[in-house]
Amino acid sequence: PGVVSEKLTPDQALRKVIAVANEVPQLSVLGIAGPGDACYDWEKTKATFDRVIREIPDIKLCVSTNGLV
Repeated sequence: PGVVSEKLTPDQALRKVIAVANEVPQLSVLGIAGPGDACYDWEKTKATFDRVIREIPDIKLCVSTNGLV
C-alpha cells in the first residue's frame, strides 16, 4: 500500500516513477489509486501505464479502485 499525495497527469506520473526508481532501485510495482477512481478515467490510467512500461519494462502494474457505480 502507498499514500496518495496528489493527482498527476500521465507525463507527471512518468517523471515521478522514474525519479523514484532512480532512488529506489528495488522498485518492482507501480500502483495507481485515488484521489478519485483510477478506472473512472481509464484512458489516462492506461496512458500512464503505457508510458511507464516503455521506460521500465520489468515493472508490475496495479490498479486500486473503490469501484464504479
